[in-house]
Amino acid sequence: MRTIWMALSVGLLAIASPASAATCEQFAARFVEAGAYYKVPVQFEPEGVNPHDPDRQYFKITTFGDVRSVMICSHGWVSHYAVDANNGGEGLANVHVAALTAVGLYGDGMTWREATDMRDQIMREAKVADLRIAERTVDDVVRISMIISGAGAASFVIEPK
Repeated sequence: MRTIWMALSVGLLAIASPASAATCEQFAARFVEAGAYYKVPVQFEPEGVNPHDPDRQYFKITTFGDVRSVMICSHGWVSHYAVDANNGGEGLANVHVAALTAVGLYGDGMTWREATDMRDQIMREAKVADLRIAERTVDDVVRISMIISGAGAASFVIEPK
């Protein structure tokens, strides 16, 4: 099973504070705005509600056909955002993961410049790290992670620290 989805399933079991300062509505609006920059239509599709916490909802974010992207909204706040290449990092999938990494960081409240700089830094770090993982903490609340699998597929996560 892919690293990003394992990390998400662990995160889904935990009840945590919001990962971001962005409300779900703010994140979605900024995500759509940044998606327009890449000329890609964006759709947030509700995937379900946590039966133990009805204020925790899961959204599939439909963008590029070669990536998977999700957002978890908990009590009105973004608690997780994740994107990964769904075809093992072939073709343009990693380029699309990189684009949606910046879009997600922008959605989370960074300026466009901050988002692209952070994306570039964390991708560079992951590519040269022994375990091909790079992590950062933002504002002592949010952890962002970039993982590059042995096959070269990129995965990105924003989650609570």
